Formats: sequence, structure tokens, C-alpha cells
Amino acid sequence: MQRIYTTNTDQIVQDLVTLITTARESSRPVLLLLSGGSNIALAVKVINQLKPNEVPLHVGLIDERYGIDGHADSNWQQLLDAGLDTTGIKTHPVLSGSVPHAQTSATYDAQLNQLLDSVDVSIGLLGIGTDGHTAGLLPYCPIAISERTVDFYTGPDYERISLTRGGIARLSNIFVVALGETKWPALRQMETGIDVDEIPARIFNDMSAATLYTDYKGGIL
Repeated sequence: MQRIYTTNTDQIVQDLVTLITTARESSRPVLLLLSGGSNIALAVKVINQLKPNEVPLHVGLIDERYGIDGHADSNWQQLLDAGLDTTGIKTHPVLSGSVPHAQTSATYDAQLNQLLDSVDVSIGLLGIGTDGHTAGLLPYCPIAISERTVDFYTGPDYERISLTRGGIARLSNIFVVALGETKWPALRQMETGIDVDEIPARIFNDMSAATLYTDYKGGIL
């Protein structure tokens, strides 16, 4: 994992915009998977800075909180509420009406497998929680080592649909954002031998495709 020290999101936005723009100018289709939480504003800035292009840009989610599409805690709905402009992009939201949890997960798994096989560039924008979770993979998450690209489980707060560790590893470019002192304890734990089941974000340590943007000045991760 590469590490870049930064104190704001401007560089992250520019790096993402440059990567996507360069790929599309070279006629290379792009898949961009977004996460919620603290990355929502950043994701909206990236999408809204992209210029129209005939080369496809597919946009979906790293993880979603299950429910009726449009529910208040949905990551996709929160992106839309924050001003995500979907004009000219191919969107792939997870939720669809009142389709059952397992079926919704299986459908999204099939969609992402097809997309990952068809695009030239696949990008994930992820964060790290204060408890060390990433994507929808909470500590001791039962689907982390699932053989599927996307799987589902019932967490302590939501029914969740998320990329698995293997699904994340399939991405060609992984942008990980961890800004603010509240994230530093989790980053310190990523430097230790604590089991990855306890600190799921430790998966990035061994991923050459991952770049961590952080204001944490600790040791090399």
C-alpha cells in the first residue's frame, strides 16, 4: 500500500478526476465504486468535476444498507441528497423496491462481476471507520472471506450488502481516505499484528493497488 500525507481532500479529488479522465480519453471504460459516510462529499466533488465523454463511466457502491430504495440511511440516497449529478453516467444502485435481502445481494454480485470483467479500469473509494472497519465489513464480519464479490449479512445496526475482501482485491485502483484524529487509533492498529478480523482495514496493507490518503503522521503502514 502506498501512503500519501494530506490534510484535505483537494488532492484526492484531483487524483481521482485525473485517473478517470485519462482512462476515458484513452477510450478505456471505467467502473467507480463509492462509499458513504465521510466520503460522500468527496465523491460528489469528483463526479461533478468530470466532463461529458462518450466512453462509459459506470458508478456503483462499495456497500449499501439494505432497505426500500430511497430510505434515509441508504448510502446511494445520501449521495443523491448531497448533490451527486448522475447526468451522462451509467448508475448501478444496489437497492430495488422491496426485493429480499439475499436476492438484492445476488443481483448486485452478478452486476459487478460482469462490470469487472468488461471495464479496463476499476476504482474503489473507501474509508476507514474509527473501529477499523472498511466498506461494509465490520470487525468479525461473517462475509469478509466469502468467495463472492458481493455478499450480505445482518450487522448490529443494519442489514448490510458489501464487497468482500476478495471483491475489494479485484479492483485495479483503491483509494482509501482516513482524515481526522478520530481515525488515528485505527491507523495505529493497522501497524500492529492485530488480526484482520478485528481490524478489517488491515487488508489494505498487502494491496499494491491501494493508496491511503491520511493526515496521520505515525509510522510507515
